[in-house]
Amino acid sequence: MKSYLRYGIIFYAVFLFLFVIGLEITLAQETLNFNGSVTDITTGAFARGIITVKSDKGEVMSFAVGRKTVYVPSRYPGVGERVKITYAFIRGQNAAYQVEIVATPAAPPPPEAYLMVTGKVVGMHNDQLTVKLDNGKTMYFSTGRNTVFVPTRLPDVDERVKVTYHVQRGDNVATQVEILSAKK
Repeated sequence: MKSYLRYGIIFYAVFLFLFVIGLEITLAQETLNFNGSVTDITTGAFARGIITVKSDKGEVMSFAVGRKTVYVPSRYPGVGERVKITYAFIRGQNAAYQVEIVATPAAPPPPEAYLMVTGKVVGMHNDQLTVKLDNGKTMYFSTGRNTVFVPTRLPDVDERVKVTYHVQRGDNVATQVEILSAKK
């Protein structure tokens, strides 16, 4: 009876030791990121497959995906979409933990599409600038985080401004608002 107890304790100690070492190796697994455009998607049974991605520098890598891979947003990427893949090198292959579809930045409009007007500020409310132009017309401009204000402050009512803008989906989007003079 005592020998069984001794062997049981030894077996338990060895098992616990190997479990702790295996846990440390698993936790120490280095995760890496890779950004690029999807060039190929091969799917197999049980949602397993391979996603091939080409970086901006021309480097091509393939990643194993499976049922534990997290997709952000929760859908498969399409060929040509930009992705950020978080992965680790496991059992001789790159295993993707997360595939995040990254929005492709919109190309700015061509320089000839920019327009410019001058006038007096009538109002500024909820990222919308209202300007009464020198010719008497009133124009509305959307402003946002990409709008540059010169100097770096919002214009006050009755200040003269020069607005550089472009038309996007029927909306006047201000790219730069330059304050020309103080209130009069």
